[in-house]
Amino acid sequence: MAPGTGFMLVVVVLALVMAILPGRTTWQVLHAWQFRNPEANEPSNAAHAVRRLSLLFGAVLLGTLWFQLQDGDLGFGSAGSKLRDTVDAAVSDLDQDSHTRFTRLTEPAGSGSYEGRVSQAVRQAAPRSLSVEIESTGDESYTITAEGTSDAYCLRVRETELEPVTDYGEAVAERVARVTLSASATDQAC
Repeated sequence: MAPGTGFMLVVVVLALVMAILPGRTTWQVLHAWQFRNPEANEPSNAAHAVRRLSLLFGAVLLGTLWFQLQDGDLGFGSAGSKLRDTVDAAVSDLDQDSHTRFTRLTEPAGSGSYEGRVSQAVRQAAPRSLSVEIESTGDESYTITAEGTSDAYCLRVRETELEPVTDYGEAVAERVARVTLSASATDQAC
């Protein structure tokens, strides 16, 4: 949740409750105490209706803003800056990835395809308003582009073994290693 959005949600809920409650009741609770003769100063039915509509409109507007904040995309900024932020977040996510890799003995070490992991990291980091395309260019390099911008980024993934490879022999024919990923991005296509 983005900072300050919890308070915004409380305000939205409070405005909706105030819009739902009868106008006379809320006026008597919140404002009548200010007047010596409350009945003579009570607003008309039209004033109560306008207040309720204003609260409802404000709640819908703030609710929409709150929802947009949850997505992390307010629609501000260019597609190029959104793409750069997306690539940076994906690189950060991939840098924290460590997992166990199983490969066949006939495959060279480091031959695991990370296209799925890259795609997941980029798509999770991208705001909904950004249509991101990921193209594998081989050798664990991926060109990241987005609709609405001519910018392109080259994201490269490398793996480093944390533990020595365990060879289970010919019967199992698998090699097991604990690896960590490291990623980097450059401001050009691969």
